[in-house]
Amino acid sequence: MHILFVHKNFPAQFGHIAAALVRQGHRCTFVSQTPPGEVQGMQKLQYRLKGGATARTHYCSRTFENATWHAHAVFETLVKHPEIQPDLIVGHSGFGSTVFLPELYPKTPIINYFEYFYRSRGSDLDFRPEWPAHPLDRLRSRTRNAMILLDLETCAAGYTPTRFQHGLFPAAYREKIQIIHDGIDTAFWRPRPPNYLLDIPPDSRIITYVARGFESMRGFDIFMRTAKRIYSARPDVHFLVVGEDRVAYGGDLRYIPEDSFKAHVLNQDDYDLRRFHFTGRVPPETLVNLFALSDLHIYLTVPFVLSWSVLNA
Repeated sequence: MHILFVHKNFPAQFGHIAAALVRQGHRCTFVSQTPPGEVQGMQKLQYRLKGGATARTHYCSRTFENATWHAHAVFETLVKHPEIQPDLIVGHSGFGSTVFLPELYPKTPIINYFEYFYRSRGSDLDFRPEWPAHPLDRLRSRTRNAMILLDLETCAAGYTPTRFQHGLFPAAYREKIQIIHDGIDTAFWRPRPPNYLLDIPPDSRIITYVARGFESMRGFDIFMRTAKRIYSARPDVHFLVVGEDRVAYGGDLRYIPEDSFKAHVLNQDDYDLRRFHFTGRVPPETLVNLFALSDLHIYLTVPFVLSWSVLNA
């Protein structure tokens, strides 16, 4: 069986599935924006964007504009490879990457991975009133679902990781979506002897915090305030903070004078930064060793996609 995986990133949610299928004797092709080649028996093709939303594109339609360019780039890449005739297509919904593929493979079923259905209320937008959503963001939450709705209509079936995410989708489509979690590679994410050099006293207690970016959606400000209360009561505690100094989700930078949310949070109080060890973004091989050192892991989020890191921890 030949399975075509489509995602702008690699390996993303599909790499481990594709690798398992290859081991079972199936052929897997992966189309993404990452460089081409072969990884673990998977053929990788690269698509390149030729355009996207601009400042002149209406703010509420930019997501759809970008997704359309992704979809067309995937289509054009596969047109150049007539030897690829998949029996099944698996793609991430939202980027729009599979929406044109029924024109190229009209008899091939598509399974879409559905991650999130946006809402203007009772969602990530209004969960933290101290960081109110911009009025245009409320409007955009409706149009951001346009490509997702096209995928829901086009796909043969879909899946989503959690009951929470499943419940966000319109009732008319929920029977089409199964709840199947991404899974955890327990051969890799498991307790192990610590193997990470850290310049702190050997009898220290370590608390970890992991996020893609330091932002209000993942509660970085709440974490820092909590951390100060902890180290004020426990002088033996140190914090390993993993992530990039950027806002990955949300519009925090609209409301602050600083160039980063991390800088803004640090300016709000007098923190003893000797207690904090900001590692930046780290590969999984490093992260698993940081978790091996951890005595306590703190994870905070608004109602949104659940981070892999909290389950891996």
